[in-house]
Order: sequence, then structure tokens, then C-alpha cells
Amino acid sequence: MPNTEQSSDPTTPIPAEMVDFVEKAGVVLESTGLTRLSGRMLGWLLICSPREQSAEDLVVALQASTGGISTQARALIRYGFIERIGLPKDRKTYYRLKDHAFEAAFADQTQSLGQVHDLATEGLNLVGQSDSACQRLSQMQDLFGFMRVEMPQMMQRFHAQQAAKLHEGDNP
Repeated sequence: MPNTEQSSDPTTPIPAEMVDFVEKAGVVLESTGLTRLSGRMLGWLLICSPREQSAEDLVVALQASTGGISTQARALIRYGFIERIGLPKDRKTYYRLKDHAFEAAFADQTQSLGQVHDLATEGLNLVGQSDSACQRLSQMQDLFGFMRVEMPQMMQRFHAQQAAKLHEGDNP
């Protein structure tokens, strides 16, 4: 397993496997609507050590501009993925992946599902049953209504699974 400890020497190269992971994270997360740099930042913050990274650390690790890191950090903070923190006796600002960051993203997604469902309902009320748009809107309403109900239940099952996993760890 490669060492993820970031050297204090910015000229020390990051292992190729880690660079590949970060680049893949950028591409995969870009397909979800994030920018590629945001995806790369999340990829790096998932695997880096120490967990807290300064803007300068991110610039070096990701070979990105200071402005790009700053812009994407603000966006990732707004989306709830990362947080900005200070460390004792250090004046720099650091960033780190929030605990349960991806769960929070799913919670936001659940709210969006409800909004899209409500939009479909509004569209149905607008066009009426005889309009050809009715079928498209009905399918949209059905899918997002289904997901609106199922997503919270999936998260409950996930939390139960995580609790059981923790409990197993307590009982060797």
C-alpha cells in the first residue's frame, strides 16, 4: 500500500497509483455534475495523509492553480463535502473531507427528488389528462415519487448496516 503521507518537500512526487486514483475520481465525479477539479480534490482528500490539507498542499498535489483550488474549495464547502478548518499554532487555512460527506449529499439528493416530483405534479395540473405531455409528466412523477420514498428507507438500512458493522468490531 502506498504511503499517503505528504512530504514537506513539494518536489517529492506522489506515487503513480495515487495520481491515477485522483484522476479517476475527477472523471467519475465530473459525470455526477461536479467539475473535474472538484472531483480530483475529493479524490485527494479521500486518500491523503494527513487528512487536513492547506490550499498550498492541494495546489502541489493536484498540480492546479491557486485560484482553481480556491474556487472549487468554496463550491465543495457549499455542497457539504468539505470543511474549512484551522489548526492550533498555525495561521494557514486547511481543508478536509467532512465526516459522512457522501451521506449528506444523499440527503440533499432526497430533497431534490421531492422538488422534481412536485414539479411533475405541477406540470400535470397545468396540462391536464388529455394532453400528450401527460404521459411524460406521469412517468416523471411516478419515478421521483418512488425515489422520494425509497431513498430515506435505503439510508435507514445503510445506517443499520453500519451500526451492525461497528457492533461486530466491538465483539471480537
